Amino acid sequence: MRKYKLSFLPLFEADLIEITDYISNRLNNPEAALRLVDDIEIAINSSLETNTIYTNTGEIIGFHN
Repeated sequence: MRKYKLSFLPLFEADLIEITDYISNRLNNPEAALRLVDDIEIAINSSLETNTIYTNTGEIIGFHN
C-alpha cells in the first residue's frame, strides 16, 4: 500500500498553536487541548493511510460525460 506524505502550512501550525493555547489557558482545560491534538493527529494519519483526504470523483470540473 502506498504511504502518502503530508506537509503542513505554517498557517495550520500557527492556528493549531493558537487554538490549543486558548483551550489550555483561557478555558483552563489543557487535557482537552491535548485530546484535540491527538484526535487531529489520528485523523491525519488515518487519511494518509487510506487516501481519504480528497475523494476522487472521476470527474473533471467543467467537463461532463
